[in-house]
Amino acid sequence: MSVQQQLIPRVSVEVGYSRRWLTHFSGTNDTVNDNLLTSSASYDNSASPLHRTRVFPVAAGTSCRGSMTSRPSLFGQINNLTTWGSNFGSEYSRYNGLLVNLNARTRNGITFQGGVNTGKTVTDTCEVRANLPELNLTNPYCHVDSGFVTRLTGLGSYVIPKIDVLVSGTIRSDQGAVLAANYTATSASVAGSLGRPLAGSTPNVTVNLIEPAVSMGIA
Repeated sequence: MSVQQQLIPRVSVEVGYSRRWLTHFSGTNDTVNDNLLTSSASYDNSASPLHRTRVFPVAAGTSCRGSMTSRPSLFGQINNLTTWGSNFGSEYSRYNGLLVNLNARTRNGITFQGGVNTGKTVTDTCEVRANLPELNLTNPYCHVDSGFVTRLTGLGSYVIPKIDVLVSGTIRSDQGAVLAANYTATSASVAGSLGRPLAGSTPNVTVNLIEPAVSMGIA
């Protein structure tokens, strides 16, 4: 939804609001694979103590949020039933955004278009993940709030009189790359929280210590 209004001759402003939402997106065409040989009680949550470094100065005694691992007796046993994701709970992805654009075309040949667009997306799959932990065993984050992401855009052009040459330029700011701090926890380091090594003689598991959608900023 947007409205546009002329401010002065040849200058107008546009203000818009957008909302998008998705449901039923656990898997392709809203289907998921339910391993009938396991339940939510068949998986344990692992955690590993972190070590303080110059790059990642965590407090002493801090542990990372763990990944899920199956019980050893059930490791590698699969009997999948493909069914609707909505059978296991609700999920959503919602975006709310606001934009303001300015358009100007002056008598002396200057054209300018530019504005700001800001919005955020919130995604939640916690209900489905609680019932189907096997969907993503190495990602502990089921509720993701990106915060507001803002982008600036602009373009302008000018026709130089007499020589009839067009000069133009554009500018755009985008969100930086999503940050990640992938920590590889060995089977021995998670044994303290599990009370056992990782199932299937798995040597290690990698967990991102930073929640998704945390960005390096505007670039």
